[in-house]
Amino acid sequence: MNLIERIVTVCIADDHDVVRAGVRALLAAKKNIRIIAETNSGTQAVELAQKHRPDIFILDLAMPGLSGIEVIKKIRSFKLGILIIVLTMHTDTVYIKKSFGAGAAAYILKDDVQQDLIKAIKAVLTGERFISYSVGTGALNLMAEITEGMYQDLDSPLTRLTPRQRQVFELILKDKTFAAIGEALNISPRTVEVHKRMLMIKLGLSSTNQLQRWAVETGVAKVNEDGDVVEIFDGTRQEK
Repeated sequence: MNLIERIVTVCIADDHDVVRAGVRALLAAKKNIRIIAETNSGTQAVELAQKHRPDIFILDLAMPGLSGIEVIKKIRSFKLGILIIVLTMHTDTVYIKKSFGAGAAAYILKDDVQQDLIKAIKAVLTGERFISYSVGTGALNLMAEITEGMYQDLDSPLTRLTPRQRQVFELILKDKTFAAIGEALNISPRTVEVHKRMLMIKLGLSSTNQLQRWAVETGVAKVNEDGDVVEIFDGTRQEK
């Protein structure tokens, strides 16, 4: 199933020719993704964003001229709706925090570009944030902390979840396996696991049993006599 149903324009900024060539080759295989410009300079990256207004900007953190973090801030200040995917070798949480804090939508490692770049593009186009699985639990915790303040004033705890996390949450309540959830949502089991870890962090829970018990005790879910979830609520509407 092709989740990218329109032409998506992309700009690339990385000071290594081989990295840009690899990204070009990967994206060229996708008929709905069009690379419209690229550069090896942070300063030129800002200029390209203003000139071309791409849907997505794939950006390295270490480049001549402006740093990647400075570029993110400047592009975001234009308020053009450009989604920024950081492509880097850095696994340190300092870089991750600065990137998301500046306004990046995704953070992927160069070692993971083959498996993660298309996933990241699909995620950010649907309003999700994405981070390479291999950066570890610490980074996932950090990303949850960064986004937590966006939702702290909303009534229902479920409003803290992204739409995809909400889908995973509901299927977990129905005792679906990672494989079954992945098949239902057209994502990999590993991606399901990442979404689960993120939503558990946001809800302050640590196990599936705890999640299910929390859902019943808070009125989010209704179960029948056999303990099976029959209805799920979000505080304002009801779903089957």
